[in-house]
Amino acid sequence: MDEKTIAINIKRIRNKNDMTLKTLAEKSGLTKGYISKIENFQKVPSYPTLLKIAHALETEITSLIDKDSEEDKDLKYYISKGHHRRLSDSPHPFLESPYEALAEKKSGKNMESFILYPDEKIKEMVSHIGEKLIYMIEGSVEFIYGDEKLSLEQGDHIYFDAEIPHGSKRVGDVKAKALVVLYFYKRY
Repeated sequence: MDEKTIAINIKRIRNKNDMTLKTLAEKSGLTKGYISKIENFQKVPSYPTLLKIAHALETEITSLIDKDSEEDKDLKYYISKGHHRRLSDSPHPFLESPYEALAEKKSGKNMESFILYPDEKIKEMVSHIGEKLIYMIEGSVEFIYGDEKLSLEQGDHIYFDAEIPHGSKRVGDVKAKALVVLYFYKRY
């Protein structure tokens, strides 16, 4: 995760909304000092912290983590041709593997979607509010959900409560590729 990008985006969106550090702190349930440290590259926020800040700023997480983030007008739809998508050069706070963001410029989303390329090991188990769908496009993964280990192969999918710690790792020599859709309960 690129903490500098996150800090710049938080400050840019906060200023665009004419919001003070104090107001953002009150709306997010965080302290003014902690948010100031994030904005000044002294602290790296966790995913739950980013979610609180995004909610308080009335924006999506991708607006905080994307290097090319721009607060576009509220588009009715967003289309991206395959050749314009790009593989992320830094991990997403709750995907932890290389990914391509889908519809990242569409504001007001209830869902965030990605093409995920699972690594051969789990870097970190993640949990967050909302629900998640994973559909295996290619390859196979070992999916860990709480205390359970499940096998997902090409064509399989799983839909689950994302508050339970979860993670996946590639199994075998074939590159794994999955569609991941995250659903958050509140639209901004």
